[in-house]
Amino acid sequence: MKILIDGQTLATTDMGRGIGRVFMKLSEALVNRHPHMEWYIVVNNEADLQHVNADMANKLTVIVLKKKRYFSYQKRLSHFTKTLQQAIDDHGIQIYWHPNPLMTNVLFPEKLHRVAMMVTVHDVIPAMLPEHYVRKWPRKIAKEYQRRLADIACHADALFFVSQASQHDYARLYPCIKNKSHVAYNGVDTAIFHQKPTQCDKQTILYVGGFDYRKNMAGALEAFALLAKQTAAKYPDLHFQIVCPPAGRQATLFLQKAEQLGVGQKVELIHAVSDAGLSQLYANASLFFFPSLYEGFGLPVVEAMACGTLVVASDIAVLKEIGQDTMLYCSSTSPANMAQILHEALALSAAEKQAYLRRATTRADHFTWASSADVYSAWLA
Repeated sequence: MKILIDGQTLATTDMGRGIGRVFMKLSEALVNRHPHMEWYIVVNNEADLQHVNADMANKLTVIVLKKKRYFSYQKRLSHFTKTLQQAIDDHGIQIYWHPNPLMTNVLFPEKLHRVAMMVTVHDVIPAMLPEHYVRKWPRKIAKEYQRRLADIACHADALFFVSQASQHDYARLYPCIKNKSHVAYNGVDTAIFHQKPTQCDKQTILYVGGFDYRKNMAGALEAFALLAKQTAAKYPDLHFQIVCPPAGRQATLFLQKAEQLGVGQKVELIHAVSDAGLSQLYANASLFFFPSLYEGFGLPVVEAMACGTLVVASDIAVLKEIGQDTMLYCSSTSPANMAQILHEALALSAAEKQAYLRRATTRADHFTWASSADVYSAWLA
């Protein structure tokens, strides 16, 4: 069987985010699971393969699509579809896998012929929170996103979701996907994210996210400010570490808000950290705080669990699906409730905390790239 991986993601800034990590780890798991299959990857430029390790690169046949410069998006999309179809026909490709079809920084083809299509859907955030996304986007981008939602529902032969919550949300929009959708949870790389000795003595609450609306940075800061005020006598050295991409003016305004709330000296933005460094941050933290308004999966939660860090997360459906009884849950919309649950988490006895962490590490063991690849493999068979 000949399978073509869409490798456009390799040329995007997503390679520094969770989506990039998922793409690489899942690709490696699938290619290694099926060495008897012929694996191809389509890219814009061979230089994009710098992110692919040598072992995997040796197992892939690279297809570089001929590019033309078009000022019209529609012409660029049509050219991409035409050249992709030609590559599929020339190489006798039987399955085309798009691992990132709803991100508009990559192209998603119009209808393809003589090939089965499988796609990986991480979330439908813009459709679920339209007032903060689709309705604020330029009309052409919003239209293209809606086109992809519909085309995937109509033309994809298999849709793989990273959670039941994401699957449910998409099915609410397009019930026709139910008989061809599957849930393949993301995995966690335990070679990197595992329990290790702490290297920090101070009380630290860690957050991993960004300034995207759904990440709830403003609510998280308000909650921390309330907590710091309420527990000043007991935890005078409490700090809030935030791992997030650089955000220019947004970061400046955020730090100004922290000053106004009286916690400017307690808040630290960390813009660049390796996976190994992130793993150590998890290990050093007293708590991991994840008050997101919406997630497709919530990879940082599982990474924190694997590192043996107590988690306080918002009570949205997907995080309760992933975390079950391994963490404490708070409202995603009430900073006062967030502060209360954070306080309760800090005040847990050693025995209570260990009970949470035992359940968390056991739960984290369920999320492996091998088990994710098993779901895809069942369909490929």
